[in-house]
Amino acid sequence: CRHAHNRYRKIHRAPPLKSNSTLYILARSWARRLAILDDTSNVTHRPGRGFGENIYWMTKSQEPYKQYAQKAVDAWYEENKKYDYQRGVYSPETAHFTQLVWVSTMEVGCGYNVSKSDTIFVVCNYAPQGNIAGQYETNVLPPS
Repeated sequence: CRHAHNRYRKIHRAPPLKSNSTLYILARSWARRLAILDDTSNVTHRPGRGFGENIYWMTKSQEPYKQYAQKAVDAWYEENKKYDYQRGVYSPETAHFTQLVWVSTMEVGCGYNVSKSDTIFVVCNYAPQGNIAGQYETNVLPPS
């Protein structure tokens, strides 16, 4: 998952992310909670967190986890097509993408869990968190 992130971050001149075991544990536990709730119409972020968080879900297939993680990161990166580099502001349509390439973010931890209905929930947590007002121009760089 980290490697998928870093491939896209390189395009935007963001430094590579390092793995963080605490973020991994938190991501995994939140993915487990989402899988237990098993309700894609009401997916929520972990409350009171001091880190960034991206969530993705899909119907289970017979692919290994690496493929689920890649699909999640690819989907988040696709939001770049809607990002306005001129305005450089938060948008709910591009928030996964901007967190993914946020220059000041240095660490990531991702986890997943599968629900009873075979929905896979992928959660990635980031530190320091991105999507901070007034910091988009210096943290979300155009592709090189």
